[in-house]
Amino acid sequence: MIYLIVFFIQGIIFGGFCAYLAKQKGRDGVSWFFIGAIFGLIGFIAIIATPKIEPTAQTVKADRSQKQYGNATQRVGVVALLLFLLFMFIMAIMRSH
Repeated sequence: MIYLIVFFIQGIIFGGFCAYLAKQKGRDGVSWFFIGAIFGLIGFIAIIATPKIEPTAQTVKADRSQKQYGNATQRVGVVALLLFLLFMFIMAIMRSH
């Protein structure tokens, strides 16, 4: 049981670090959150080794439209991740009893 809690916390920590670094490098934060949460230190090393993407005219235009319409897809992804992790946590608790 304690291993699952440690794994869960470790996934959130590494996922958060990977998502933050990905956003700083111009990459998708939600995808890198999942990579960091699942692979942990390996995902963190991967995002550190990944080069920064320089903005182009197309990405600047996409950023403007994203600000205009909000970032609903990221919110949906985060909610889906939290529901999935909650489900896994409940299943782990049920197995231990």
